[in-house]
Amino acid sequence: MIFYLVSMIHAFLPEVFLFGLLLSQRDAPPKDRRFRLDVGAILTGFAGAYLLQRIALWSHATTHMGVVLPAVATGLCLLLGSALALPAPSRQTAVRVLTRPALFLLSIQAMADFLARTTDRTMTSTAVVNTELILNIGMMAGGTGVLLAVFFLCRHAAGRIGEHAVWLAWLALLSAMILWGTQVALGLLQLGSLDATGARLTFVAKLTQLAPFAPYGQLLLIALLVGLSYAKHPRLSAASEAIRTADLRKQRSRLLIERRWRTTLAVLTGVLLATMLYNDLYASLPPRLSPAIEIKPDATDRIQIKVDDVRDGKLHRYAYISGDGHRVRFFLINRYDPAHAQIGVVYDACKLCGDQGYVQHGNEIICVACNVRIFVPSIGKAGGCNPIPLPHEATNEVITIATAELEKGARYFTETVEVEVAVADPVTGAALVNLTAAFKYDYRGRMFYFENQNSYDSFKDNPEKYATKSE
Repeated sequence: MIFYLVSMIHAFLPEVFLFGLLLSQRDAPPKDRRFRLDVGAILTGFAGAYLLQRIALWSHATTHMGVVLPAVATGLCLLLGSALALPAPSRQTAVRVLTRPALFLLSIQAMADFLARTTDRTMTSTAVVNTELILNIGMMAGGTGVLLAVFFLCRHAAGRIGEHAVWLAWLALLSAMILWGTQVALGLLQLGSLDATGARLTFVAKLTQLAPFAPYGQLLLIALLVGLSYAKHPRLSAASEAIRTADLRKQRSRLLIERRWRTTLAVLTGVLLATMLYNDLYASLPPRLSPAIEIKPDATDRIQIKVDDVRDGKLHRYAYISGDGHRVRFFLINRYDPAHAQIGVVYDACKLCGDQGYVQHGNEIICVACNVRIFVPSIGKAGGCNPIPLPHEATNEVITIATAELEKGARYFTETVEVEVAVADPVTGAALVNLTAAFKYDYRGRMFYFENQNSYDSFKDNPEKYATKSE
């Protein structure tokens, strides 16, 4: 559910902060009328972004839109930066003229960015109202409230720090131009409008890697605004003893109100920072697999696991090192209740998503690769994103798995460890280590290793001859 809140921060925080700084530089308005026009420009921009996205999807021009909108936003930032460089009286006039077009165009860019981030996600996985839908809507509503509060607080604080707000606005414009300019450059490379030279690719790649950290830069600027507002806060007159009691109370009241404004902005900045850190350090990370117990076969080349050890309904993960060094993971889970043990025995991989594995969350088994929830009683059946069934024998007391079956399953896994391969070079008979062998060849789902080119070529010319000898 935090995904939508973080997407709102990424998409809207640059505009929220910039709007607050710009509107603090605008001369005193007839408030009600101007405020309504400002809100109208923003809402129109949001609607325009949605319409443009639908048109882009219909005409297969998503990449083109991803170039044009950031390019317009970057050009607008350059124009605003030039306006802020004017003397104070001219600056107010220029800002007054440019503010509403900026609200409209930057709102289009912000909403387009938000839609691009969320277009592949759904608010809920079902067609009915459920807890997931309510939480996602609540998170978006809460994010809207927080961002609106940040806007009003930034505008108020910027109005109290004088010319320092102009410098902050320039920094905000510069950071926004870097962010959107990177999108433009990447889009032009994708469209082939720019030659993909090594230097350009390296430069754009490095800037793209910095893009996820852009909200932290914005929060740093807001924190700087808070610090400047504390440094510039008004104080009681030095001759306060000579001030009448009523006037002194009014002055103290104004100071208290200003302190609350600053404190609220500082708290909201901390909330946004905590949200971003929680998402980046925890919520957005893929689930981690529980440790796999390394298990070795007995003298009869079989692995035996007691049913009582796995009847508790939890996922029990094991690992077997195959003859060619592949780490073959598999897991056992009771598909029913502990009193009626029906153990599912499967590889920790599926034919659709590969070997990223499965994790257990409550009563659900989840595919790490695609986040599909697996119905536990279906584990052990083939098809879909279900884990691949592992042939075995079962009694009421023990699960028996032949190592020959696990050797066949090595082709489903990519992780390898260094071992002396069980099957030597099938041509020369030389003992080899899997990770240092000069050549290898996959034949009928089995990996063979070779010490030199001649051995490798001989096997490729007549694999049936040598593979049969190695069995």
